[in-house]
Amino acid sequence: MERRHVKLRIALVVVLVGICALAMSVPAMGIAGRGTEWDYIGVADNSPAGYSTSRVLAEAPCAVSLESLGCPNPGNASVLITATPGSAAFVKAVREARSQGKIVFAFANPSTLVSALPDHERSVNAAWLNPETSQTGPIVTSYYRTANGLPVLDILVLPLFEGSDEELLASAEFRDHLAYVDEFCRSHNFNVRSRDMTDIEVAALSSAVEALSADEEPRPLFAAASSYSCGFVNLSASYPTAGRMHMSTEAVFVYGDTNPSKDWYLLSSWISMGSGQWIWNSGYQKDYHRLKFAPYNYDGPVWNPVYTPRSIIQGSPGSTPSGGSVSVSVSTSGVGVSYSYPLVDITCTAWLSSIPSEVKWQHTFVYDTASAIYDNSQAPAYIEEVPQGKYCKVYTVGTANWHRYFGIDDYTVNNIYNMVMMWAHP
Repeated sequence: MERRHVKLRIALVVVLVGICALAMSVPAMGIAGRGTEWDYIGVADNSPAGYSTSRVLAEAPCAVSLESLGCPNPGNASVLITATPGSAAFVKAVREARSQGKIVFAFANPSTLVSALPDHERSVNAAWLNPETSQTGPIVTSYYRTANGLPVLDILVLPLFEGSDEELLASAEFRDHLAYVDEFCRSHNFNVRSRDMTDIEVAALSSAVEALSADEEPRPLFAAASSYSCGFVNLSASYPTAGRMHMSTEAVFVYGDTNPSKDWYLLSSWISMGSGQWIWNSGYQKDYHRLKFAPYNYDGPVWNPVYTPRSIIQGSPGSTPSGGSVSVSVSTSGVGVSYSYPLVDITCTAWLSSIPSEVKWQHTFVYDTASAIYDNSQAPAYIEEVPQGKYCKVYTVGTANWHRYFGIDDYTVNNIYNMVMMWAHP
């Protein structure tokens, strides 16, 4: 255990030194009027010690099509960045890749990828993983935009993976993640077509979008005239043979309020927990997942942070026993979100506090029922209050537990979503 703590301290020092060195050597890439908000992100890579992102396909160009690597690549829309994360070549490759394909993948911390994007591309959302609890395997991030220009940041964490980058590209976990990204695009009617897509491919993609049912997952119903979606941050984690976790969070900015000093963001998260029994036939079923969402109250660089008061003022649903469906409803300044999701053989326990400001939900699954074995989604919502003009910043962290034999053989993961998500209205 002491050896692990030493590694974490070393990793943290390396990350901080990298950020400071970059700040002194690279011109600021902040957005006009928002540069100080972005300074603290940095572009230092956060891949764990012992996992070299610089050896990715050493003979390949700085950016290659996933299709050329033999990976699934619908519409030839995905590009993999192979340059060393945080380097000048990485930044150049990311910016050029946006003209080669709609989806940009990188073996890097999400903040590294976002910081390399052109200013107008990265102006509305980002995320960074806590370096103090960085995972023991590779991190894969991807970035793309919806047909309406909304940004989407996907993050895949593989804590147990120890192979080479080539083996990662060929792994079932990476291929499944590509399928997840593609499904997310199609289910949200995203336009991820590359510029040279053929008419046949366009027709096939259009047919797939039209065939997808619109009510497969709970979707928020925002008042469009008074709100604006700022985009999505999606995080996936895989723990063979126990299970997987997915969380997609959308932030919506509230327009039209009359308060001269406050702004509000409505946030909805779709949480999906997969069981090892369903995915790998390992016998592991879902026990529970517990997630906390709290305001992140600091702006500016990590070495000189500025305190900014933010707070979670509403959260839904409340604690609900199993049976039927649960209704979710939050609103402020005349703008609200309302939807429902089923709680069959699932119990929801909720905590909302003002000191500290946070909201927590735990969903517990009844052992040996369909809810504990098969895929299903839970979708809590909450509202963050921020000083006018400031970013929405949310710190999230959680615990997931899978078990076999009625709770005898537990597999528990702590700090499963130890990260900060952030959004800004345009």
